[in-house]
Amino acid sequence: LNQGSLGLTFLGETEFNYLDATNDQTLLQGSFFRVGGLLGHPNLLSAFIALHVPILVAMLGTKLGLLKRFAVISALGIGGIALIMTLSRSGWASAALGVMVALTLGLLHRNWRERAIPLIILTGVGGITVGILALPLILTRLFASDPGAVDFRLEWMGVAWQMIKDHPLTGIGLNT
Repeated sequence: LNQGSLGLTFLGETEFNYLDATNDQTLLQGSFFRVGGLLGHPNLLSAFIALHVPILVAMLGTKLGLLKRFAVISALGIGGIALIMTLSRSGWASAALGVMVALTLGLLHRNWRERAIPLIILTGVGGITVGILALPLILTRLFASDPGAVDFRLEWMGVAWQMIKDHPLTGIGLNT
């Protein structure tokens, strides 16, 4: 990776100067480049990918032809790499939770159970393998991140909760 712009600002890609400045603020020490693609911010790209990963995993449990199965596996591989490169902790957690829910529902469905068990094993082995390969990057992101990012989110969650308590039925402010 050249850790730079794709040159697609005319399609909506965020300018490299902005990305570089925000990426420098991600960690307390050092710097990482976080991939955002054409969605602007890495968290938006990670949400997009995390939404599709469970669907792709579930598709592997259906009766697909060899070519379609290869396409789904390729999409999972490319999407998984991109998800890791976003360095989005919430994206990682969302994708993992979504896959677990999809596989659990498959396991509970009587017609799908026989396909779900091998899929659970393959997904587990794949997830562990990817986790081990990306472990240094993941650990750095989890333990060397600026705690202000979490503090800020917790503060605004408290504000949102207070707004809900004050106006539980009608809401208040934008998007009520």
